[in-house]
Amino acid sequence: MTNVSSPRLQMAAEVGLVLCAFFGTRFALRLLDISYSGPIGTVVALGAIYLLYRYRTGLFSPIGLRTHPGAGPAALSIVLTVAVTILLATVILPYLKTLTGYVPSDAPGRFDYIKGNATALVLSVVGIAWFAAAFGEEVLFRGFLMTRLAVLLGDSFTARSVAVAGQALLFAMLHGSVLANQLFAGLIALAYGIIYFTLAKRSLWPLIVAHAIPDTISFIQMYAAQR
Repeated sequence: MTNVSSPRLQMAAEVGLVLCAFFGTRFALRLLDISYSGPIGTVVALGAIYLLYRYRTGLFSPIGLRTHPGAGPAALSIVLTVAVTILLATVILPYLKTLTGYVPSDAPGRFDYIKGNATALVLSVVGIAWFAAAFGEEVLFRGFLMTRLAVLLGDSFTARSVAVAGQALLFAMLHGSVLANQLFAGLIALAYGIIYFTLAKRSLWPLIVAHAIPDTISFIQMYAAQR
């Protein structure tokens, strides 16, 4: 007799494997005091996802790496996602910082190496903003973790809602130790998850493009401000 639960058990095991690759890498790099454990952990997790899906029919379409069914809705998804990101960054984040009593630190900035360095800017935009953050985070958190959790829970409206909330909570917890930034990241992930299941029609590409645009602008602003 075929075990009807075996596909879900396999999927749960795959989620556990990817999470172990992600958190294990982050933990090891922090023990070794190596910077950028988050982006590197994301890249390692992407490698694990690639190994899991490379021989399957449809390749990576189950985790959203497929074209959007309509050019118009895809463009609208990008515009809406960028607009939501800018709104949260310019209006909501300052309010969250005030609400939580955020005090700016005098410590050196994480991206001070970009100061007046065009080469560092280009490498950071391509390697961090586009690949690790835009592509990597969208594939890992929205494309893989969120969709797999939704399927494991039955892929109903309730299951998808729990999946969106769950990945947003994890995304928030992983974005630094400043409460305002964590809340901001959680709201971003919540909005992206909702757009993925609705307007984006389970295609990650609009979210990847929309994620890359504000991050690229942020790096350029940091470069220009420090020249």
